[in-house]
Amino acid sequence: MKRLCLFAGYSQDGIIEEYVIYYVRELAKLADVYYMADCEMPKSELDKLTPYVISAQAFRHCKYDFGSWGELYSHLQSILNKYDEVILTNDSIFGPLYSLENYFEKMSFSDCSAWSLCYNRFMMSFFVVLKPDIFLEKWFADFLTGIRPGIDKNNIVWLYESGMTSLIEQHGKNIDAVFKGNDI
Repeated sequence: MKRLCLFAGYSQDGIIEEYVIYYVRELAKLADVYYMADCEMPKSELDKLTPYVISAQAFRHCKYDFGSWGELYSHLQSILNKYDEVILTNDSIFGPLYSLENYFEKMSFSDCSAWSLCYNRFMMSFFVVLKPDIFLEKWFADFLTGIRPGIDKNNIVWLYESGMTSLIEQHGKNIDAVFKGNDI
């Protein structure tokens, strides 16, 4: 299974914390990782990720995590068809405490086109996995590359986090999750 990971970061202080390095290192065991932070960050900080990522970059685009994913997705469109899965994740996760491979193994038995670690009315965007029948489609490309800057955090959840789930379902794709509703 060949996976691509689009990792969205942010640091008010322009620092990549140790827990982020650990998480990226664990993801690199499963995927080709590309990192983008929605903030200014010195090269010395980005260099902390060099052993684990294909690329690490940072600049203030004011589009939060979805904007970082959109920027990376746009730059990587020519290679997307080489992958079986695309992981969207961010630095709001502290972990993993257990091997991520366990979750991928569990979800390999699901007949879904997208899954997340948690689902409660919509896929929680801190960890989402997409199959080619989503990430190679024009409607998804239009969504992810159409993220606008300057939207407040509450509207980000409504427009993009909940909106991505709705869009995927509107296109007839099945969604699943490791943990659902009352499990959370």
